[in-house]
Amino acid sequence: MEKQTKFKWKKKKFTFIILEDSGRTSIQFRVKDFILYSLPFLLGMLILAIFVLFTLHQHALIKYDRLHISLEESETKYDDMVVQKNQTIESKDDTIEHLQNNLISLSEQTQEIKLKLNELEKLENDIKKITGADTTALLNPFDTKLEKESVATAPVSILHNNNKSVFIGTGGHLVPIHNESLKEITTNTSENLIALNKNVDTLLVSLSNSKQDIVEYQQLLNITPSIWPTNHQKITSTFGYRRDPFTNALSFHTGLDIGAFYNDPVFAAADGSISYTGYDRVYGNQININHSNGVITRYMHLNKILVQSGQKVKKGQKIGLVGSTGRSTGPHLHYEIVKNGERQNPLDFIQ
Repeated sequence: MEKQTKFKWKKKKFTFIILEDSGRTSIQFRVKDFILYSLPFLLGMLILAIFVLFTLHQHALIKYDRLHISLEESETKYDDMVVQKNQTIESKDDTIEHLQNNLISLSEQTQEIKLKLNELEKLENDIKKITGADTTALLNPFDTKLEKESVATAPVSILHNNNKSVFIGTGGHLVPIHNESLKEITTNTSENLIALNKNVDTLLVSLSNSKQDIVEYQQLLNITPSIWPTNHQKITSTFGYRRDPFTNALSFHTGLDIGAFYNDPVFAAADGSISYTGYDRVYGNQININHSNGVITRYMHLNKILVQSGQKVKKGQKIGLVGSTGRSTGPHLHYEIVKNGERQNPLDFIQ
């Protein structure tokens, strides 16, 4: 039989001697051979580990740089967005402030116009009181109904058909209003209010002048003897030449004889002051009223005098009772108008 060859790993040891300076002991140490043989492998592994760590470090640095750049770009974008947002907010704040200022201005203008409209309404009422006429259509151009219908809201129309109410809807594309449009709207509205305010001022001046003219005319009308002084309008003797009722001789009649019944009321023909009351054998009981502007009215043959000298009377006020005192053939009122000392025909004044 063949003998098998056996290989045995012989353990070896390496001795390392470290010699110091002469005269000193040396240092020896032994290292097993497998440790010595393992050093290159361990060194290679260490180098490989260092290389791997270096590579990973480089990759980490590159990734870090990329992340840093990306972060800077993100921060830049964020800063740009913040700047844009701040600019937008600032622009909106400016717009809001502008709109608020415009709204305050519009509110003040509206309040001013409202006060002037109140003045117009007062003028209207005053003119109504003076004239007794309905001036609404003339003096109130701001129709409330039209104002309500012109409000910018979404109206709902109703169509009546066969006694049934059918609601008619509205719709359409939503078009948003931008800040510039709002500014333009408020500016146009402000300009319209300014123009309207000027028109109202002009109308106020015109109406004030008209009111003053009406007041003056009304005052003139009040002191003008333009109404019948009695309830009756039967003329028994006109103004001018006539036959005297007692002598039948031609004479001049200085007034107007108005037939009436005993104790019928006698009225002041205009505003004025009682300048005389008394009795005369020709004119009997009589009253004189001074109406200013050189105009005097006289009421004669009265049965009774109801006023006294110096008293203020109004147009249409009861001042006496019809009678037949003095030179008279029966109950009637002798009515005269004297202007600047000259007797006038009363029919020229009576409306």
